[in-house]
Amino acid sequence: MNEAIRHPAWRYRLLINLFLGIIAFASAANAHESRPAYLEIDETAPGRYDVIWRTPLNAGMRLPIALKFSEGVSNVTEPAVRELPDSLVERRIIKVSDSIAGKRIDFVGLQATITDVLVRGAAARRQRIDRQWCGPRKHGWKSPAREASSR
Repeated sequence: MNEAIRHPAWRYRLLINLFLGIIAFASAANAHESRPAYLEIDETAPGRYDVIWRTPLNAGMRLPIALKFSEGVSNVTEPAVRELPDSLVERRIIKVSDSIAGKRIDFVGLQATITDVLVRGAAARRQRIDRQWCGPRKHGWKSPAREASSR
C-alpha cells in the first residue's frame, strides 16, 4: 500500500480542511428574514371600515402583494401611502353595500412569495375581533359571518 495513505497526518489534514470548508460554507449562507404583511380592518360605522395595509420592503422594493376586495366593496378615500424604513403603509376607508361579514379579501401575488399576512378585523365598538394568519397556500381572508343576535 502507498505509504502516504497509511500515515495518520493526512487524516488530520482532511478533517481540518473539511471543518474549515463547513465553516466557510456556513458563513456564506444567508438566513431568510421573514417580515409578514399586515391587514387591519376596523368597522367605524355600519358599512364603513378603516383599512390599514402594511407591506414589508425587500431591498427597498415593495413585495408584489396587492389587496383585492370582493364585489360590493368600494373606496371612500383613495389609499394614502406612507413609506417607513422597512415597509409601506396604506390607509383608506372603504364602504360595503351590506356588510363585510362573509366577504373575501384576496392577497394577489402572495402565493409567489414566502411571506405571510396577519389579518385583524374588528366589528363596531370592538364587540368581535378576528385574527388570522394567511400564507402562500392560503392567500385570502374571509370575514366571519355575523352571529345572529339572541333575543
